[in-house]
Amino acid sequence: VFDGIDDYLTKAVANYRASDSSGSISAWVKCPSSVTSASIFGTSDTGTDDYYLNFGMYLGELNLWEKNNDSVTNIKSTTSINDDKLHHCVLTADGSAYKLYIDGALETLATSTENDGAWLNVTGDAERDNITIGALKRSGVVAYWTGYINEVSIWNDDLSLAEVQELFNDGVALDAREHTAADDDLVGYWRNDGASTWTDLEGSDDLTSSGSPDTILLPEGTTSGKDIL
Repeated sequence: VFDGIDDYLTKAVANYRASDSSGSISAWVKCPSSVTSASIFGTSDTGTDDYYLNFGMYLGELNLWEKNNDSVTNIKSTTSINDDKLHHCVLTADGSAYKLYIDGALETLATSTENDGAWLNVTGDAERDNITIGALKRSGVVAYWTGYINEVSIWNDDLSLAEVQELFNDGVALDAREHTAADDDLVGYWRNDGASTWTDLEGSDDLTSSGSPDTILLPEGTTSGKDIL
C-alpha cells in the first residue's frame, strides 16, 4: 500500500529503453475517491522538469503526460479509476498514437493536445535518468500514489486489444511471464512482495523503496480467483 506521502519505488537508469520506438505499460491499481491525481509509472530527468513520460491519474481519470523539452502531450481516459476498486490499466504507443485501456476495454480518449504516440526512443532519450513506480521523480518528487499498485510490466511493443485482454485475464491478474507475447516483448516486470526491493522478474532493473510501501492483500481481482500477489 502506498501512503501518498513519501512511498515510491525507484532506480537510477540512464536513458531507460531509449532504443524502443513502441511499447506498453501495464499495472493493476486501486485508490480511493479522495485521491484525484498521482503517478503509476514514470521515467524522467531529475535535473529538469523538461523530459518525462508519466502514466498516472488526474481528476480521477487515467492519463499520460509526455514532454521532450517542448509542450506537454496529454491524453486521458473518459472513465474514472478512483472508485476504491481494483483496475487493470494499460498504456500503449506505436510511435504515432497512444491508446489507453481500462479493465480490458479500449478507452475513448479525451485530449486537447496532439496524440503523437512518442515513445522512449524520442522522449528524453539522452536525458532521462530514472524509472519510478508510485511517484514522478523530476527536479523534485511529486504525484505520490495513495492505494495499491502491483503487477507492473513494461513491453517493447504496443500490445493489441487481444493481448491487453489476455493480461486482464477476466479480472484475475495474469503473471506477465505467462503471456503469449512475453518471450519477445516483455522487458520489465515488478510485483509487490513485501520486500524493500521490488525485483525485476524479467530484467535487471530492481527497484528500491523510499518510504515503506506495505505488502498488499488484494481483493479477488475484479471478479474472482486471485487474492494475494
